[in-house]
Amino acid sequence: MTNENLFSVLFGALCGIGSWALGLPWQLLYLWLLLMIFDILSGIIGACIKQNFSSKEMKFGLFRKVLDIIVMVSILTIQRVASLNGFDVPIGSMIVGAFCVKEITSIIENYGKAGGALPKVVKNWLKVLGQKIDGDDEDGDDQA
Repeated sequence: MTNENLFSVLFGALCGIGSWALGLPWQLLYLWLLLMIFDILSGIIGACIKQNFSSKEMKFGLFRKVLDIIVMVSILTIQRVASLNGFDVPIGSMIVGAFCVKEITSIIENYGKAGGALPKVVKNWLKVLGQKIDGDDEDGDDQA
């Protein structure tokens, strides 16, 4: 068995066990992890294209990804415990779906930062989304 096959088997087994334990469709976890990988790769490629690659920034981004995983698994674990105690709260798929949307948005943003041509509607959407997340008002001032 080659290293590539071993990795595929281990990756599939971990996703399968994780999705079973959390009561999720395994396809969602595969999709989310695949989108995370694409986001990391698009960020690296974009930084190399713009010639502003920073290991400090990359480390920060990877730590944020690890934090995303911890938060998601924690929330899904709470949902699973509630489900096992008779409180069916079917929000696991929505949570993973929200994380997928976040990754897709980040991939599009990385594409735009790398010089890719984005429609004006998408650029405005990303700008408004960034302002909402950062808590900025229309003038660019913080609302803090």
